[in-house]
Amino acid sequence: MYFGMHLVRQGLLTTDDFFALLEQQVASRPPMGALAIETGKLTMKQVFEVLEAQCEETSQMFGEAAVRLGFLSEQDLAVLIYEQARRAMSMTELLVLNGHAEPETAEHWLQQYRDHQGRVTQMTTKSVAEDAASAAVS
Repeated sequence: MYFGMHLVRQGLLTTDDFFALLEQQVASRPPMGALAIETGKLTMKQVFEVLEAQCEETSQMFGEAAVRLGFLSEQDLAVLIYEQARRAMSMTELLVLNGHAEPETAEHWLQQYRDHQGRVTQMTTKSVAEDAASAAVS
């Protein structure tokens, strides 16, 4: 998401295009129930019980309902959420797929973003260290 916001700030992507890509990225994630079955965390019967519970309390996310029902631990849910996000299409893939950039351009933009993030991290770390040293001397 931060990479996409960076592209908007740089004028390489419109806000509308960014949100459209973000929607596609979220939609590309495997459904939590299917992932839980695939990884052996839940049975098909348990998935249907979770879905039934969601029908009764529509604001509850699948993972929250599975934890509430005692089918998943918080750690199991965290692993599934991580895996779900890992399997989603990357922003660079979506940029290319939707015609916003050629593969090389998208990779170049990503590298520029990473370089920028590295400089920001270095500057922040340096500033914190300088502030700490200054406070220690005072």
